[in-house]
Amino acid sequence: MKTTTLGRMTLVASAALALVGQLTTKAAVLYDSLGFTYNNGADISSTAVWHAQSFDSGSQSQLTDVTLNLYKDSAGSGTYFVELRNSVAHGETTSPGNTVVYTFTSSGNIAGLGTANDGTLGFTGLSVSLSADTEYFIVVGCSAVSAGKLIWGQSAATGQPSLNDISTDTGSSWLGGFDGETLRMQVEAVPEPVNVAMAVFGFGAALAAIGRRIRLRTRS
Repeated sequence: MKTTTLGRMTLVASAALALVGQLTTKAAVLYDSLGFTYNNGADISSTAVWHAQSFDSGSQSQLTDVTLNLYKDSAGSGTYFVELRNSVAHGETTSPGNTVVYTFTSSGNIAGLGTANDGTLGFTGLSVSLSADTEYFIVVGCSAVSAGKLIWGQSAATGQPSLNDISTDTGSSWLGGFDGETLRMQVEAVPEPVNVAMAVFGFGAALAAIGRRIRLRTRS
């Protein structure tokens, strides 16, 4: 009986460790349009023009990775910014709000980007808190354009759980989120660490209970 119980305890411990490993390392993809076929590009050739694409946080609460299909034309130079913003009601749809939840970069170098239309720019290893089941927008614009333009790749895909939006006055007003040509990006997130800690605590309590049963049976 002792060997059988110990064997079960070992199996439970192994399963618990495997599950905790998944909880702590595996990110959920909240939105992914990078796999959609490239159609054209949304040009950002002045500081007035900003572009945005939305995503929903779902049950995840910590943003970890964002990848955007950003590139430049052959003459592109200047600086750009990438922000995470809240969403606000805009008639029957939504648009980026004025609250900057997180700044991925405020002075990215346009000249440092590639010219291939499938080029990507990634921000990884992030730890940005999100509210569950909440819509956010990734906003891209230029803080300075010396020459040429910055381009955010688009797909012709429609009917996506995400909205595209445009501002032509440095974010003072927006056209209003629409299901048009989708700006290509991927967003990943994981549960908040406290949730993982609670899961670990639960596994630990279960293993402790099994240990007590082993000791009781051994004494008897």
